[in-house]
Amino acid sequence: MRRPLLSVTVAVLAFAAALPGSVRADTIVIQDGGARLDTGDPPDMFLRGDDVDLAILHPAIATSGFRACDVTGCAPGTLVDIGTVFGSEPQDFYLGIAVGTVAGTVYDWGPNLEFPLELRGTATFDAPAVRLPAADGSVSHLDFPFAFTAQIAGFRNGSPFGEPLFQLDLTGQGQGRLHLGGGDEGLIGFVHLGYGFSPSPAPVPEPGTLLLVGGGLAGVLVRRRRKAVRGPIPRATAAIIFLAIAAATPAVARADTIVIRQGGIGFETGDPPLYGFRGDEFVLQGLFPAIATSGAFTCGPCDPGTPVDLGTVFGSELRYFDLGQVNATIRGVTFGNPAGPGSLALRGTFTFDAPAFAVPDGGELVRLIGPFSFSGRVAGFLDVPIGDPLFQVDLEGEGRVRMNLRRTDGSYGFEALDYEFTPAPVPEPATVLLLGSGLAGLWARRRRVAK
Repeated sequence: MRRPLLSVTVAVLAFAAALPGSVRADTIVIQDGGARLDTGDPPDMFLRGDDVDLAILHPAIATSGFRACDVTGCAPGTLVDIGTVFGSEPQDFYLGIAVGTVAGTVYDWGPNLEFPLELRGTATFDAPAVRLPAADGSVSHLDFPFAFTAQIAGFRNGSPFGEPLFQLDLTGQGQGRLHLGGGDEGLIGFVHLGYGFSPSPAPVPEPGTLLLVGGGLAGVLVRRRRKAVRGPIPRATAAIIFLAIAAATPAVARADTIVIRQGGIGFETGDPPLYGFRGDEFVLQGLFPAIATSGAFTCGPCDPGTPVDLGTVFGSELRYFDLGQVNATIRGVTFGNPAGPGSLALRGTFTFDAPAFAVPDGGELVRLIGPFSFSGRVAGFLDVPIGDPLFQVDLEGEGRVRMNLRRTDGSYGFEALDYEFTPAPVPEPATVLLLGSGLAGLWARRRRVAK
């Protein structure tokens, strides 16, 4: 007796759903966030994955290669391990105070904005050793991969005793960056050490692939059954197959891209960047975005003939792609205080792509001017960048960039950098009408020939 087709289809789909990757393991993969160590400042950490979203302040450092050269400096050629273990044994494996969400439970700020959680355990960023370059300023940073593991227990802040509120096993991977600074007597010092998580590659086929395979097997069974019974597929069976495959195909949602037509961003020596962007039904004002890379740092100082890239990327992984404090109005909805920037935390990147120019041998003040293209992807959060964002937008635009260099003792040093947006050119209405009329005339002529 033949097995009913509906039962076989359900069995195929159930088998596909039960393959590895569909069942959530106890170990949580961290997909976003990072950790940062700065000279003179305590470290902090952001961890974001399935069912975990934590902002952690001041985790204790057990060991870190960052400490090897952050004060006195190291000689060029020194081999330095730049991994870090947080959770110091002398401090009872203290991992800092935290706020966030774990397994759907929100641990929010106290009435006086005190952190609700105290964490215990270890968090290990395992990275390879790197050899320090020559101390001639030609290399400002070193990039490296890292692997992450952690075992964390969460307690009420001030009461790290008894049963924990939660226990987590975490894993992850990403890219790190070590920023170098000049030291005394030709030594190299460490300025920043940052670890930025990236999504882990899927070790098994995606659910959509599995369902396509299941759907193909079901189709073979359908064909064999039609040959046997010489009749149509029952409507209920066909509907179940179609809906199962459609439901398992991942949906791709793309946010609308907003074109920035006015405003700009700029910074000067000794002053942090400020910005204001305007587009169709869009206003964004912000303070203090982190700078990832910029040609402005090339001239500190530089000689005539030195090539200088006028591009800049804001949103450094050392600060978890921090774009500063902002307020925004998007399609009539205002986020934050419209009286001025500083109410919301913004994460993402602003990329200003511009050409490079050779520094001319001019007078006391030299201006390098060129075009730029802009792209950005940002998310706005209330207070700290944890949880679901209030908004997410993609941005684009174009304009003119200007860099000022001032001459001192024969060399030039950076003074100011400004990016100013200009409206993107669009075809005039008359041009569009002429083009439309020409196409209509061509279509009419071809139709008469055909008749």
